[in-house]
Amino acid sequence: MLNFHFNWIRILLDQIIAKHNSFGKHNLLSYSNYSVCTSTISLAVTITTLANQGFDRSTFSYYPNPVLDLLNLSNSQDIVRIKLFNMVGQQLLSKEINASSTQIDMSNYTNGAYFIQVTTGKSMKIICVVKNSTTHVY
Repeated sequence: MLNFHFNWIRILLDQIIAKHNSFGKHNLLSYSNYSVCTSTISLAVTITTLANQGFDRSTFSYYPNPVLDLLNLSNSQDIVRIKLFNMVGQQLLSKEINASSTQIDMSNYTNGAYFIQVTTGKSMKIICVVKNSTTHVY
């Protein structure tokens, strides 16, 4: 629980009388109506990590990246679920898999970068793939 303390200070100067002397200085003679408003807000914060130590990277693969149409995902353990997100964080796809390999059809998505959340049992990993509708030969 984080406590944020906000102070709003509103200063109203009803009367400012500046006096110019021979050296070019200004003197503040009087002011009034100084008020302070204070409030406290409590905010609950939940921290979620993008990946965890339980995901075995050595047995997981995805290709091609960049992808034109079909993205292939495979793992030694069954992939339970995949979710596809754009860079803004909007979920575009959620699919129950329950198999060790699957494909995601990316042909209907615009060119750009996407995040894919892969869940296997009690572990989860997020990968980044690039959708590109053209191939380049170098």
